[in-house]
Amino acid sequence: MEPTTPSWKGVLNDAITLLFAGFWAWRGTQAAQISPEIASALILAITLILLGLFLRRDLILNRPETIHNRPLAKRTKIGRIIAIYTAVAATIHFHRPDLQLPLIGLVIGASYIPLGSAMREPVHYGIGIVIITVTLASFPLPPPYHIELAGFGTALATWTGCLLRLWHANSPMMPLLSKTP
Repeated sequence: MEPTTPSWKGVLNDAITLLFAGFWAWRGTQAAQISPEIASALILAITLILLGLFLRRDLILNRPETIHNRPLAKRTKIGRIIAIYTAVAATIHFHRPDLQLPLIGLVIGASYIPLGSAMREPVHYGIGIVIITVTLASFPLPPPYHIELAGFGTALATWTGCLLRLWHANSPMMPLLSKTP
């Protein structure tokens, strides 16, 4: 069921996704000791371009992504919050703050898979699998390489997923980048 009026809810979800990607990119740039000015400019530019395209898709063209299984999407989002809280509490309890962000990355990567099912969007499956793979691959690396791989890999997977979702919406029937809605 397509909405008849533009909705900010999809844009808000996409903005949160872009903040997540920006956070991980920032971690990667910090570990790689890239100039904060250059890192900030690059991350901000990517985020604003993608956010602008999501705004256009969702509000101007009124073509937000459809959630086909709302109960699954809601359970996934609630489960993500509970799992993140549990991961943080466990790492604090076991005095392993070094595992906190990787575990959060695994939780978020894993949550993309049921969201892909709820939205019938295969890109979400890919994003989830890549984030999980990158996070697991970063565990055995010594500092700062594990943070660089996890940070850059997660950000790139998320940004690429955003581009693929936007590209998917940019068919001849849905001209996302054209001048007229």
